[in-house]
Amino acid sequence: MTPAGPVDFGSVNLGAFADQTFVVRNASAGTVSGSASISAPFSIVSGSPFTLAVGASQTVTVRFSPTAAAAATANVNFTADGDTISGIVTGTGTDTTPPTVAITSPTSNPTYSTTAPLLTLEGTASDNVGVTEVTWTNGLGSGTASGTTSWTASGIALQVGTNMLTVTARDAAGNTAVASLAVTFLPTFALTVSPSGEGTGTVTSTPGDINCGASCTASFASGTVVVLTATPGASSVFLGWNGGGCTGTGPCTVTMSAATTVTAIFTPTFTLTVSPSGNGTVTSIPGDVNCGASCTASFASGAVVVLTATPSVSSVFAGWSGGGCTGTGRCTVTVS
Repeated sequence: MTPAGPVDFGSVNLGAFADQTFVVRNASAGTVSGSASISAPFSIVSGSPFTLAVGASQTVTVRFSPTAAAAATANVNFTADGDTISGIVTGTGTDTTPPTVAITSPTSNPTYSTTAPLLTLEGTASDNVGVTEVTWTNGLGSGTASGTTSWTASGIALQVGTNMLTVTARDAAGNTAVASLAVTFLPTFALTVSPSGEGTGTVTSTPGDINCGASCTASFASGTVVVLTATPGASSVFLGWNGGGCTGTGPCTVTMSAATTVTAIFTPTFTLTVSPSGNGTVTSIPGDVNCGASCTASFASGAVVVLTATPSVSSVFAGWSGGGCTGTGRCTVTVS
C-alpha cells in the first residue's frame, strides 16, 4: 500500500470534501481479492472491492467529508485473503460559511413606523451546519431571541424618533450575519375638547379629527400641530379658551406633546331693545346701540351695558323706564 505514512487531507470547509488516493499492489505469488474500509467522516468512493493478479495494482480513492469544525483521524484498512494493512488519515473540518438571517415581521421592508412603545420582531435564520443563537440590539438595550431558524424577539423598547434595530445570527464556528430595521416611533396623545358654558357651539380642528358640540377626543401623533376653531351656535357667543396654552377668542393652536384638554366657553346672548320716546338719541358702551328710533342689539349673558341718552335741540331728557333704570343719568343694564 502506498503511501504508507499518515495522509493529511488538510482543512476542508463544512459542506465540501477532499479526496486522496492509495495504491494497493499484489506482491504475493497468487491472485488476491480484498476490500478497503474506513470510518466517518471518511469514506471509500472508488476502487473497492478489488481482485488483483500477481504484480497488479488498484487505486482506491478515500474522501474526507467533515461534519463538524474539528480535527478528525481514522484508519484506512485494506484487507485481502485474511491479512489487513492499515494507514492513518487525518483532516480538519472548518466552517467559514456565514449564516443568513431575515426580519419578516412586523415588516420585511427596511423601514417601519409605529405608535406603540414596545415592538416584537420575528424572522428566520439558516446555516450550512446550524444557527446557534439570534440576538438583537438597539439604542436602548439588547437581548436574545427565542428560537433560531424561526425566531421571535419580544418587548423591545423604543425611543421617540428613529430606532435602528440590528439582528445578528451566529453559528457554532462564530460566523455571523446581520439584518437591520429602522423603526420610527411616534407616540400618539389624546386631545380632548370640552365645550362649556350655558351657550351652544361647535369646535372643529385642522387636521379634521375633531368636530363636536359636546366633549370629544381625538388622538394625534407627537409633534402634530392642531388648530382648533370655535363657532358659536345661534343666540350664543364664544367667550374664549381655557387650557392647552390658549387664550382669547381666535383659533387655538396646540402642538401635541402630551395628553391635553382644551375648554371652549360659550354663553347665550340676549336682546337689548332701546325705544326712544321723543326726540333724542341713545348710545351704549359697548357700542352696539346708537339710535334715535327703536333699535335692538344682542349682548352676551352677563354683559354690562351702559346706555347714555342725548336729547335733541329743543328737547330735554326726562328719564328712563325699564331695565331697572330711573332718573336722567346713565342707565346700566346687566344682560341676563
